[in-house]
Amino acid sequence: MTVSLLPDVKEEVNRMRGQAAKFKWFITGCLLLFLAAFSAALYTRFQGFSDITVFLCAAASAIFILSTFLPVLITILAFICRDCKKRGIRPAFYVFISLSAARLLYYFLNRDRLAVKKD
Repeated sequence: MTVSLLPDVKEEVNRMRGQAAKFKWFITGCLLLFLAAFSAALYTRFQGFSDITVFLCAAASAIFILSTFLPVLITILAFICRDCKKRGIRPAFYVFISLSAARLLYYFLNRDRLAVKKD
């Protein structure tokens, strides 16, 4: 069983490398925009600008930092979904609980046992 999964893992790793190359520039750009917006929020706060200006700069920085991590999160959840389907596990619950690092680790440690349980 382990030998038959090896080509699937290699294929998945190659596919994920291709996706990583696509998102590299997007993530870098979002991080730079976050730093600029966060710096602007700090500057406007300490220079006595209106509260709405400070809020808008802070909101822009929050949007940019969320945009940075969204592709990473989507890639992880898509992998969990495909892995569940390959193993015959219903993916909805495990994709949902994988939103936290501890539960993602739980899934990876127990996915073989879960697959056997469904057979």
